[in-house]
Amino acid sequence: MNKITYLIIHVLGCMFYAGLAAFSQSESPHEIQDFLVKEDYEKVIQLTNEKLALDSNLLDLYFYQALVYRENYQFEKSIESCKKGMSKGNVSQDITLLLAKNYVSLYMNAEALDIYESIYKTDTNNVQLKVQLAKLYQTENQYNKAIILYNELLNQDSLNSYFCKQLGLCLLEIKDSSALQVLEKAVKLNPKDLALAIKLANKYNNLIYYSRAIAILNFVLPFNSENYQLYKVLAYTHFLLKNNELAARNFEKVLELGDTTQFTLKYLGYAYYELEDYDKTYQTLESALNIDSTDTRIYFHLSIAARKLYKTQESIVFMEKSYKLLMPSNNIMTLYYMQAAENFIAHGARCKIAEKFNAEKLAYYSAIDNYKLAYSADETNTHALYQIGVTYDNYLNEKIKALAFYTDYSKTLSPYLQETDEQFATRIEFIKNRIQKIREDLHFEDELDN
Repeated sequence: MNKITYLIIHVLGCMFYAGLAAFSQSESPHEIQDFLVKEDYEKVIQLTNEKLALDSNLLDLYFYQALVYRENYQFEKSIESCKKGMSKGNVSQDITLLLAKNYVSLYMNAEALDIYESIYKTDTNNVQLKVQLAKLYQTENQYNKAIILYNELLNQDSLNSYFCKQLGLCLLEIKDSSALQVLEKAVKLNPKDLALAIKLANKYNNLIYYSRAIAILNFVLPFNSENYQLYKVLAYTHFLLKNNELAARNFEKVLELGDTTQFTLKYLGYAYYELEDYDKTYQTLESALNIDSTDTRIYFHLSIAARKLYKTQESIVFMEKSYKLLMPSNNIMTLYYMQAAENFIAHGARCKIAEKFNAEKLAYYSAIDNYKLAYSADETNTHALYQIGVTYDNYLNEKIKALAFYTDYSKTLSPYLQETDEQFATRIEFIKNRIQKIREDLHFEDELDN
């Protein structure tokens, strides 16, 4: 039904309701209706003004005018016409409700509520009136009143997805535990309501109900199979659930459907990273950086991917950019410094292969600097001391310094080591043996010197 047909039906309904025979000339209403059908609203206003100038008691003409003004978004004038008609004695429900709708359009909700509530007291079975009143309560954050009306509407029409959706949204606002269950029912009643399905999935994700979010998204997928937003939320949910293969597959579908935002590229890159596909990680995260070069997490993952691909110089540059952008949180900074040190260790190994011995040595000293920074950021990270000792020992052949850091590290070890921690136990045994061996070697060298 187009807006003109709707307009005429309302006009004739008003005339019938009021029981008026306002026109002295039988052709007059048909003449106005012809102009309404042609959407010649200026002519309608002209004719009604001319007739009202001759007889201001032609009550239904005010209703015509009010409808036309509303169609043209002239809500103030529509209100004026409604009030004139009502002051002349036309107090039909149609013109009163039209006045209320104009108030709503102008955000005069208190005035609109007065009218709706007044009419509803004498017409509680009017479904459309109940819907409008419920919506207005919802707009005014009077959720408990809206909930009562939506429950009544659902008792009359239990399969109405709109009533179910609005009830769920109201329950959500008052943090009622049944809200998500009601919204899930609304989605199942109307699986084409993509916005609601995504909203519900995000709510489930916030509550860490990832499996329920995935179930909802998969339910609506056949009805919205080419919508990239749906695939994006589905992919992200799989990523949160550590279903990295499914996350990557769905993010690839998002790209295929034309969404190349940084969010999509970033999390696709992270999924590839978790799958240890470092080539795709590198390519995808580089594309993400072209959109926003201020994301520290992208630089961090890109740095590690670069190292895995033996792009050691790039890995160092990316890690430096990462922690320069990072907020100074100790537990995170120590992680970044440790990874930066690993990048320098890897770069030193590459330089050794290329016989760039000065660059190799510089890389190892840079690694030690970063291990020291990691320990300074978080002194519970004693593994940094161990790694400094290993670097001096294995890569720089500086045994005295290695011994000092091995010794410092051994002092931090707990004597109450759990027997089940085999890796830790092996490291303790290595430290003890290595300290003893270095001391023996240094003692032997002293004897030779003497």
